[in-house]
Amino acid sequence: MENLIEKKVLFIQKDSPFVAEYIQFFKNKKWEVEHCISGASGLEKIATWEPDVIIVGQEVSGFNPFIVLKNISSVILSASQLLLFLADEDFLKKIERDHEKWEGVTSHIVKVPVNVEKLYEFCRGWNDETSRLHLSDVLYTFPKTKITEGSMTQSKKVVLVKEEIKKEEVKKELPVSSIDSNDVKALRQYLALKEKELSELQADFGRTQEQLNFTSKKALEMESEYKKLAEQQETLHKICELLSRENEELRERYSKDANSREQEV
Repeated sequence: MENLIEKKVLFIQKDSPFVAEYIQFFKNKKWEVEHCISGASGLEKIATWEPDVIIVGQEVSGFNPFIVLKNISSVILSASQLLLFLADEDFLKKIERDHEKWEGVTSHIVKVPVNVEKLYEFCRGWNDETSRLHLSDVLYTFPKTKITEGSMTQSKKVVLVKEEIKKEEVKKELPVSSIDSNDVKALRQYLALKEKELSELQADFGRTQEQLNFTSKKALEMESEYKKLAEQQETLHKICELLSRENEELRERYSKDANSREQEV
């Protein structure tokens, strides 16, 4: 008889029909399910609730989904947790050029719509190596990986060799001070590429800084709330002591009055 282990799954994605379908399906399988629409609340939930499976969608409030994935994989995610990224075909095509950056934060990328039964089976058997082999068709693979990248690398090597030969020929024909226009063009393209990478890093840094500011603000709010609660507790304690003393005085007064009436009688 198969042992079904209940797990916890967290969805970080704005409300959508397919998310509602997946949530209901996992609930029907007796899993504990939580849903956060913003990246900040999702990160807080992971730290406090510790889900077994974290599913991040392409539409997240507050943060870019890459920032959410990066923070989860580098700061919060443990070895026993599964991190999935769900995105449609259009979104995956947009990030195809930067696929290495996205695969660096999670290698478990799924193209939606995906059969919810397959997604569930993959999440349930993720720690089982045999199950992972049979269910690997759920994961999405970018076209420009492995073989394609290998062939591109070989092509680049051939081009570089040809350029070196051409440079040597030009050096023989032209003075040393002359500059090859192709080299200048290649250098400009390289600088433009580096400027683009720098711009993306600056944008990522800005979003990370926003997240840190948000977390610091929440920490200060929690500290202030704690101080208020401590003050309220101290006030209630003093009131309790005062009422206790008044009660004791009333008891003594009542006892004296009772004795006085008895003597009069």
